[in-house]
Amino acid sequence: MKPFSRYSLIGTSLSVLIFHLQPQVAVAAGFASQTQSGSGLGNAYAGGAAVAEDASVVWYNPAAMTELQGSHIAGAIYLLNNNRDWNNRASTPAAGVTLGQTANMSKTTVMPNFFYTRQINSNWHTGFALNTPFGLKTEYNQDWMGRYQGVGSDIETINLNFALAYKVSPVLSIGGGLNWQRLEAKLTSMQNYAAVAASVNPALIPTLNFRESLTKVEGSDDAFGYNLGLRYKPTDTLSFGIHYRSAVKFNVSGDVIFNRATSTNGALEAALAANFVNGAVKSDIKVPAAAHFSVHNKLNPKWDIMADLMWTQWSTVQKLEFLRSSGSVLSSTRYNWTNTMRYSVGTSYQWSDSWKLRLGVAYDESPVPQQYRTARLPDNDRFWISGGIQYAASERMKIDFGYTYVKVKNSDLNGRREDNDPTGNLSGTLTGTFKQHVHILGAQISYRFP
Repeated sequence: MKPFSRYSLIGTSLSVLIFHLQPQVAVAAGFASQTQSGSGLGNAYAGGAAVAEDASVVWYNPAAMTELQGSHIAGAIYLLNNNRDWNNRASTPAAGVTLGQTANMSKTTVMPNFFYTRQINSNWHTGFALNTPFGLKTEYNQDWMGRYQGVGSDIETINLNFALAYKVSPVLSIGGGLNWQRLEAKLTSMQNYAAVAASVNPALIPTLNFRESLTKVEGSDDAFGYNLGLRYKPTDTLSFGIHYRSAVKFNVSGDVIFNRATSTNGALEAALAANFVNGAVKSDIKVPAAAHFSVHNKLNPKWDIMADLMWTQWSTVQKLEFLRSSGSVLSSTRYNWTNTMRYSVGTSYQWSDSWKLRLGVAYDESPVPQQYRTARLPDNDRFWISGGIQYAASERMKIDFGYTYVKVKNSDLNGRREDNDPTGNLSGTLTGTFKQHVHILGAQISYRFP
């Protein structure tokens, strides 16, 4: 009999912990989150590395801090509502179980962030960011047809970014920062024990007092990265920004727990005990680097325009291997992701001294090739349309509201099964289409101290 440990939840769910950090709530392609500025939301984050409007520049380009006089704070909160429907065409069940139900998922997640900048003197500025660059809160129903390929995910990340900027000349500034990130996750998936019984003796399936159970993986790690930025402002109305954020490598450690009952059949219980053992798991994961180039132009006292190109090195995500503490390989999954670009343009209109209106659009490429798309991350290219409004409550305080609608292209799965399950006996196969769109509401308060 073949060992089933490599087909277990570890090989399917732990990958979600790292590379599917926000499949149901992430608004950017892959698992990245762009919601890091309440003011930028209304412009679809166009010009993020060139605009120096509030303290959120710590994240998008620390060099732009030199444009902020005095001390600034900005705090924002976002409501991310994802709507995803699965339209089944020809999926097949795993061995020994029924196919299951379809899945209609709508999930709302709250995401906050906070930024602070301080002018040290005429040349030096410092800043601090507390944000959530990745996150996930999602749950499929436990009887859906893809339950062996994923049910629930609860991911939390915290990023602390300490930054420093220097004004080299009246037109040129440079900056950099150190990032500490903490990742914690809890993931669940149904485990198919009927398929194990079938491999021992098909006649045992009717005798099972349990055919599946919800299995849990928990893991965490913290790691460091860095970011570098440059801002060039040749005139009072035109500015350019370049920003690079490094890859971050996590050495994730965690545990898997199989909440199963005990079989009364000795041979079957021996197979289950040998292959579905609670214990420690680990994996070395490298989150990709990203860089973007931005331009911002103030056409006149009323109109601003901005644009952005963002590159993400998703090609670092090629293969994942998961090990037990003994060093034995539990799973090796092929991803073959590709590098991507994100394109965005936006405009702002100063309606009055107190009110500013914003618009923006963006196109975000997906790194996931169609043949490697999964139920946990049925990712595809997406289109953004954004709008926002800013109210200047006083000379020092501004309040921003923004809304974005994200339409994801339909994502097909064609006989998808787990990589380590070539027959589909354990995970079944999924053939159908995911339809998805996301609503984002954001609010931010920014304040300048004297």
